[in-house]
Amino acid sequence: DWKLGIHGIIVDFTINYQHYRATYLPEVAGQMGWNQRQALESLIHKAGYRGQLADVESLITLTRYKSHKIGLYYQEYLKRTSDNEGRF
Repeated sequence: DWKLGIHGIIVDFTINYQHYRATYLPEVAGQMGWNQRQALESLIHKAGYRGQLADVESLITLTRYKSHKIGLYYQEYLKRTSDNEGRF
């Protein structure tokens, strides 16, 4: 199972020979005030599917993941890339 605010999710499903796939980062559902079901409904629409979640719920492969946000000032980015011949 996945937890709001902790896990990002990827939905992947095929219906009527059409493949759909989309992801939300962990913070998206919480920022939008969604529960898990609302997040899934939104995500299938983000993937391009225009039907109802109930129509594809049993077809969805859901992958959860964690991510970490980091920050870097632009000047620090420039310094790091110039010190490494353009590589970060």
